[in-house]
Amino acid sequence: MMRPWLAFLLKAAVSIALLAVLVQRVDGAALLARLRQADSLLLLAALLAYLPAILLQAWRLCGVARPLVRLRYGPALAITWIGHAFGQLLPSQIGGDPFRVWYLGKQDIRLRQGFLIVLADRVFGFIALFLLLAVGLPWLFGLSGDALLRGFAIALVLAGLAAWLGAVWFDRLAMLLLPAAWQRRLPALLGEMAVFLRQATFRPGPALNGFGLSLLAYLAQTLMAWLLARGLGLDIGFLALLILMPLANIAAFLPVSIAGWGLREAVLVPALALLGLPGESALALSILIGLVQLAAALPGLAVWLALRR
Repeated sequence: MMRPWLAFLLKAAVSIALLAVLVQRVDGAALLARLRQADSLLLLAALLAYLPAILLQAWRLCGVARPLVRLRYGPALAITWIGHAFGQLLPSQIGGDPFRVWYLGKQDIRLRQGFLIVLADRVFGFIALFLLLAVGLPWLFGLSGDALLRGFAIALVLAGLAAWLGAVWFDRLAMLLLPAAWQRRLPALLGEMAVFLRQATFRPGPALNGFGLSLLAYLAQTLMAWLLARGLGLDIGFLALLILMPLANIAAFLPVSIAGWGLREAVLVPALALLGLPGESALALSILIGLVQLAAALPGLAVWLALRR
């Protein structure tokens, strides 16, 4: 088994290598000039626009937990912010999820329940991303007739749908497909996971809460990206960013880099090129998106330190 520090170094190397390749492919002087010319007031506005996404995600966590336990908004916000902080500092943006499970336990929530709550909360976020991507496919196909891009986008949507349905029907699929001896060896938690995900995502009330708040949070994130684009002097429509950002978000969740750095840029730069945006401008925007997300998450560290006392 790979040691944690070695895994961290390897993922840091992936982030650095991807960023280095992208920087080499653009005009470095133009990239720095674009970053220096960014409007500081619009950068601040972008940071303030992103904060509601964290507030909405805390509200979503309360709703997801409701079938199992009563979680008050204050602790949910603290837990969500801690998750964001460690998601920005650890490999993959889901690196903060174990911290969320741990601090749910501090609210007298059993470990199994905390795991199910965080998993369902994460599923809502992922499915909302894939739904946005699916809705935006006709627009994306209108931008490019590249068969490889079209195939990749369709495969991504279908993979997201298959992963969701496979998770929510895991217990039924196991009964149909696996021998009885294998079924008995499966952890009971996997069956509980499937039942809870069905309750969370198929019932109208919880589904409306989970998907609705996820979409509102992504609207806040898109507004942040749009304000950053305006701050850089880039003419990019809000709708275009709303459709393209899910691609970057999905890439950033892959656990092969630090907080998605490098992966986000590797996806967003060619995606924005479809709009005719130069590489250095797209890379500048992607870097600022990452920095704003990092700045917004930092208060979570202060919350974590306060709770440790």
